[in-house]
Amino acid sequence: MRAASLAPPRRPGPYLAALTTGLPRMTVHFSLPYRTTYGQRLVLCGSLPALGHWDLAQALPLHYDEATTRWSAAVAVPADAATAPLTYKYVLLFEGGGAVWEWGDNRTLALPAAGYEHLDVHDYWRAPAQDDNELFTAAFTKA
Repeated sequence: MRAASLAPPRRPGPYLAALTTGLPRMTVHFSLPYRTTYGQRLVLCGSLPALGHWDLAQALPLHYDEATTRWSAAVAVPADAATAPLTYKYVLLFEGGGAVWEWGDNRTLALPAAGYEHLDVHDYWRAPAQDDNELFTAAFTKA
């Protein structure tokens, strides 16, 4: 489940991913709680250039806040990107190589109409072992 809230404009934080094309339309701030172990980190991969255009090597790194146990990053979305929904996934990366993409379909975020400068997206990691997802695993869908 995801909760998105529209908030009043605020100054971009230190983790704002800058885009090279288009004027920023709004800042989208992504966050999710996830406890990692040493050598693990999270990235956000998706349809925007700032999210790597689905290229994991170019994905946006998230930054961990020990006080809240949340990973977060912000993206400046250009005006020309507002015509299509934003699609993305969180990916867990390991220090020695390897990656685990969160389970399920790509997340889709329809950006609100003009007039908003900031959007907060509060997500949760999707794993197949979660009760909400068990009926969608291969054991049930391939039977």
